[in-house]
Amino acid sequence: MSSERGRDGFSIVQRVRFGDLDAMQHMNNVEFLRFFETARIDWFGHVLPGQAPGSRRTFGFIFAECHIAYRAPAFLRTRSAPGSARSR
Repeated sequence: MSSERGRDGFSIVQRVRFGDLDAMQHMNNVEFLRFFETARIDWFGHVLPGQAPGSRRTFGFIFAECHIAYRAPAFLRTRSAPGSARSR
C-alpha cells in the first residue's frame, strides 16, 4: 500500500486480494467501500497527524454518505487507487 497526493487530490494504492472478489471474480462493491475507508483514514493521517481514528478520547469523523462512480472492474492482484478530489 502506498500513498500519493496529487495537486488536487489524494489517493492510496491498494492491491486486490482473493477475499475481495465476488462469484464473478470481480472486486465486490463492499470491498470498494472498504478501500475508500482505508484511503480516508490514511488521508486523515496526512492532514491531521494527531488524530487517532477509533480513539474514544478524540473527536471522530462520520462517514454519512457515499457516491461511487465505477470506472472499471477490479480483478485479483490488480492495484486500485481510490481517491478523492475537490469538486469545483
